[in-house]
Amino acid sequence: VDLCIPVISQSVVRPAVFLPGGAIALELVVLWLYLVMNLLASLHRPTDFFRNVVSGWRSGLPYKAWKSLPMAELDVLLTGKQIPFFQEALADPEPDGQFWSTANVLCGFHRGSVPPVHIVSGWYDFFLRGSIADFHRARKAGQFDACLTIGNFAHWDLLMPEPQKIMYTCSLGSLQEVLCQKRHKDGDDEIQRTKQMPSTSRCHPVC
Repeated sequence: VDLCIPVISQSVVRPAVFLPGGAIALELVVLWLYLVMNLLASLHRPTDFFRNVVSGWRSGLPYKAWKSLPMAELDVLLTGKQIPFFQEALADPEPDGQFWSTANVLCGFHRGSVPPVHIVSGWYDFFLRGSIADFHRARKAGQFDACLTIGNFAHWDLLMPEPQKIMYTCSLGSLQEVLCQKRHKDGDDEIQRTKQMPSTSRCHPVC
């Protein structure tokens, strides 16, 4: 792997699921179960996801889930079956418990453990704090080529044209930079990086 581009995500999971004070981030949990574990798990054609989203929204299923208790039944309501790791996460919510002690950190950004990384997030994304923390974690680990770009969008806006443009500009630009560096090891990194950054009023490179 020559390049890693996390988009609207974070490497430490629990702070995204549990808000400060211990409450569960209900919007994230409901939409993640519905969109990822339900709709994305049953795709047969490229258009299936969008058709399923529209039909699901018309049925009011996500709204019903936001108002439903107990929370342990959300997976059955939204997907038609129990999701084992969702049940384990709810049953063992403590950060030092058996579940979260092994499921919390997806990437430690240890020196030499990951390739060059370009993190893309949005100012209104609920993963923003985690994305910024990942950027600082990567720099602290010695990844001085790590980049962070923050656009003017929220998490669920990613499929809109402007966020898509930002995401693909960052992805293709970073890939071009990596390939150029492999061909020309003595190239000017700062000049190459400047060329690949989006240059719109809705996007803010931070690197």
